[in-house]
Amino acid sequence: MVAGTAGHVDHGKTSLVKLLTGCDTDRLKEEKERGMSINLGFAPCLLPGNRVVGIIDVPGHIDFIRNMVAGAASIDILILVIAADDGIMPQTSEHMQIIKLLRSPRLMVALTKTDLVDAPALEAVKSEIADFLKEHGYGDSPIIPVSNITFDGIDQIRSALDGMVSSVMRETDTRAFRMNIERVFSVKGFGTVVSGIPLSGKISIGDEVELLPSGKRTSVKSIQNYKHNTDNTYASVCSAINLKDIPAEEISRGMTIATPGYFRPAKFAAVELMNISKDFPIKNNTEFKFHAGTSEVSAKVSLFGKSSIEPGATAAVRLKFNEEVSIASGDRFVLRRLSPSTTIGGGVVISSSGTSIKINSEDRIYTSMEFARNNNFFEAEVLCGVNYLLEHAEAVRLSGLMPQAAEMLLKEKVSSGFLAVLNGGHYLVLARRGELSDRIRKGLEIFHKNQKQLSGMDTETFCSTFDIKAANFARIIEIFISETDSEIKIINGKVALKSFAPAASSRIMQLKDKLLALIEKSGINCVAHGTILETGAITEQELKSVIKMLVDEKLIVVIGNHIISMRTFEDCRKKIADIIARKGLLEVGDFREATGASRNMSVALLEKFDGLGFTKRLPKGRVLLKGK
Repeated sequence: MVAGTAGHVDHGKTSLVKLLTGCDTDRLKEEKERGMSINLGFAPCLLPGNRVVGIIDVPGHIDFIRNMVAGAASIDILILVIAADDGIMPQTSEHMQIIKLLRSPRLMVALTKTDLVDAPALEAVKSEIADFLKEHGYGDSPIIPVSNITFDGIDQIRSALDGMVSSVMRETDTRAFRMNIERVFSVKGFGTVVSGIPLSGKISIGDEVELLPSGKRTSVKSIQNYKHNTDNTYASVCSAINLKDIPAEEISRGMTIATPGYFRPAKFAAVELMNISKDFPIKNNTEFKFHAGTSEVSAKVSLFGKSSIEPGATAAVRLKFNEEVSIASGDRFVLRRLSPSTTIGGGVVISSSGTSIKINSEDRIYTSMEFARNNNFFEAEVLCGVNYLLEHAEAVRLSGLMPQAAEMLLKEKVSSGFLAVLNGGHYLVLARRGELSDRIRKGLEIFHKNQKQLSGMDTETFCSTFDIKAANFARIIEIFISETDSEIKIINGKVALKSFAPAASSRIMQLKDKLLALIEKSGINCVAHGTILETGAITEQELKSVIKMLVDEKLIVVIGNHIISMRTFEDCRKKIADIIARKGLLEVGDFREATGASRNMSVALLEKFDGLGFTKRLPKGRVLLKGK
């Protein structure tokens, strides 16, 4: 559980944290000299029952708004600090907007510097604050007068904080470990230390971690929570992690450490974006400053189905970053204008793998948005991802869960009908089967246009055309044919559109069936072109057309002037492999004996296999080529 302060500069946030925790969170020389917080300050606050809640002291000065964003993303309970002698100031309002964009936590107001105003002035500012809270949806939040000089109200603040900690219900992010780096430094005798608040998961001493976006790996030497040594740390606990064998110069604020193999830096993201401005529409292709965690990059907005997001409106958009940023589904972010530097909006990351989301994919991204809102991060990532066909390892990665939990999730998604199991550890995302269906339909339309005489697309051509593994062909076809509005059919093992009929005449189709029957009946005694023409039942042009159709459909093999059925040809291939496996070499006599073919036909068939790269002729016989 994390609490945080926010509010205008010099309203007493750091002094209040020091009274609550005993820690001075202004640690930098510049902070001491200027009397204001620049970076985030972390301190432990002891509550009844030996419970500890982390308190983040968030900078109030406008120049340090990026640090305020980094802290607000982790806050569960907000202590909004407002000085009684100033009341609500510009940064009070901006901090409130940012907090709502990032977390919408429980809230209390610490009304500081009460020793500087009289009773009527205090009541007036309390009334002003009450209206302010109601306007922002926090009308029931307590307003607690407090003095950092007389200490009046400090116990009430601590008591209110204790009550809120007990009542806050926050779902723990159980994905693999991930922590945005807020600070990096070297400690003599220990080496490089990074600090921050983990967003998800758990990490222990000795665990391997990955630095993002660099991808460099290291391991954990030691861990501290609030300056106390510990064996492990978790999400939402202020942590300092000592890393092994990596210089501090290779790490910087804005980077992320994570369990290896789960999180990837992104150049694109699909996000839910709320425009919180009063009079500034967010237009397509506008560039903004993007803040998420401790990262700060430029991002260009691409809108779906609209030219702008009007003030007060929310929409799903795609962001393109000018450099890679480490984010994941569910992360909160803020957008600020480049000039003037003001907060314009923010929201939640739907998917950090949203490169396949197109401007016309409106339905899909809004469905993903609902998943992300409900913390169904796997579904959000999968719907926005590059592929509708998933390998098992990629499905586990997108789940973000450690292996055992990931397997349970995938089984549940298959059971619920979100995924369909294919062979070889692959899945089809059923919610996206329309994309594959459209691609198949368009591909078949082109195929039929160019191959009018063929009844359909054979398995090998189908799989290569649509990037489908042969082992998954039957299952995918089963899924699509079973749909009531399916546009495809299977004819003699070939895939075709239901609306398609071969362009060949009925005579050609009859000749094709008769010739195929003759060829299959002939077996190893391959029938010759001349023998077929001598019957007078077919012309030379008709024979050429029919042979082309049978070759295209991979039903026959032409060997010089002879024709053999594909079934017989593959039987010969198997016998060759068996003989070579048994004897080490294949001689022509061995092949004749195994197949019953004539010597001339045996030589012709073996030379065909040589030409296909299946066998290689040596002085004493043939061998299989490597890998065959």
